[in-house]
Amino acid sequence: MSYTITLAAGILLFFVSLFLAKESLAFIRSGKRTVATVVEIKEDKNSEGNSYRPIFSFKTDAGEEIKYTYPFATNPRSWDIGDEATIVYNPFNPYHARVLRYFSVFGWSIACMVAAMVLIVIGGGYYLTLPLLK
Repeated sequence: MSYTITLAAGILLFFVSLFLAKESLAFIRSGKRTVATVVEIKEDKNSEGNSYRPIFSFKTDAGEEIKYTYPFATNPRSWDIGDEATIVYNPFNPYHARVLRYFSVFGWSIACMVAAMVLIVIGGGYYLTLPLLK
């Protein structure tokens, strides 16, 4: 029974990862690209030490200046003030943006796919080897 649940969870996560990848690709295709500059580094204090999160500034096609906080904090600091990155934003809601880095765009999709493959191998492997065990 538990292997059935493992296999089902793996298949479900596989489809979730495909959905997330499709959504990310659709966002990149429909979004506007521009260059953003790091204007500030936000310091997050936690029990494991400090982590750093860049704040980007970019201008939309309409000339509106937007500040975007990168969702991932790192230690050591991976961005410096003045660094530039390509950013994609929703033209109808420019506050919805993503930095065009592989993990920023596909990170959750990759994580779900890795977990799905592990669960499918474990759950499916049980059913493939079941005839050999009898």
